[in-house]
Amino acid sequence: MSSLIAKVLWPAMEKLEPGSLLGGILADKPGYHNTRDRLRQQGRRWDYSIRWPRDRRGPGDEAAAIDWTFPDAQAGHFGTIARYSKRLRDAGRVEDPRTYAMREFYGNTDRDREVEGWDFVRDKVAHSSDDTHLWHIHISVRRAYVNDRKAIDAIVSILSGESLTDWQRRWDARPRAATAARVLG
Repeated sequence: MSSLIAKVLWPAMEKLEPGSLLGGILADKPGYHNTRDRLRQQGRRWDYSIRWPRDRRGPGDEAAAIDWTFPDAQAGHFGTIARYSKRLRDAGRVEDPRTYAMREFYGNTDRDREVEGWDFVRDKVAHSSDDTHLWHIHISVRRAYVNDRKAIDAIVSILSGESLTDWQRRWDARPRAATAARVLG
């Protein structure tokens, strides 16, 4: 695995929460955990993770999702996972421009026994029937950005609680309308 999801995003997550675990990046199943090339070889040309224009770009041999596992949440203590899930959800709700590289996330934002998520492409709540997201956060990265350092750093910035202004200052970025970026798919 050579993508920045493995080389940059996961190490940053582990640094934020040293006791956390990498739940997985590549998995031979439908969706962003698989590679675009493998999905096509399996005849899954209409898989939702390769429909959008930005998912038809980028490396075809890299997975585009990560699962971040929290052992304390596995034990029923949801404070840690809720902190990071809430940051992701709140960034989606306000159309934070740093969310441009993400497709969706699932996790537990409020310490209950219900999974919450956000669809960053459609700017709305996303639902999952997979209750494993009570103890791990799933983040799908739009395939065009799996090797884009600024895009991966934007995700790390949100997870770390860094302000948008500080992130923009670090990248010398100008504010832009988040909705304009989403219209392009």
